Amino acid sequence: GAGAGSMTILDKLEQEYLLRTIESGVGLTERRQLFLWTQGAFQALLPHEIMLCVTLDATGAVDHVECLHRAVLDRAALAQLKGHVAPALVTRWQAERAMPTVIDGNDAALRATGMDHALVHGSAQPGTAGTVFALLGMPSRPDARHVYFLQLLLPYLHLGLLRMPVATSAGQGADSAPVRPLSGREL
Repeated sequence: GAGAGSMTILDKLEQEYLLRTIESGVGLTERRQLFLWTQGAFQALLPHEIMLCVTLDATGAVDHVECLHRAVLDRAALAQLKGHVAPALVTRWQAERAMPTVIDGNDAALRATGMDHALVHGSAQPGTAGTVFALLGMPSRPDARHVYFLQLLLPYLHLGLLRMPVATSAGQGADSAPVRPLSGREL
């Protein structure tokens, strides 16, 4: 896992990115907005290729996974990320007492993606409902600054994910047909 304990001092540019990210993250209500937000100033603070956004049920088990990614992924890759990688990373995070967790390429689930670095953190205690976010494909091993940024931005990720429509039997919500077609990156 990643420890916290030393103070992190932000430079002027990081302060600006953080302020812009927080200001623009306040009103997230749709998957598209969450995707665009994570590709803006958020990306400057926490660069990543894929973000797994996981909701946990009341027992702490994976209930739903959203996969936000920069490159076009095929169905098999998406199925692997949602069905295998996300649950494995959530389990690893829970084993770290729900603290920010840095995962390297020697982790079997991460190695299966071909990516070397990930950072995982969430809003729940093990065995309870909440959200977990995994940033995969970070360009270098996440350090204390990345952990700090994710801790600061976690409330905005959490609220943005919880505000997104969920699929219903009527076909409305996150998995239904969008008002306009999604681009390959948004899929």
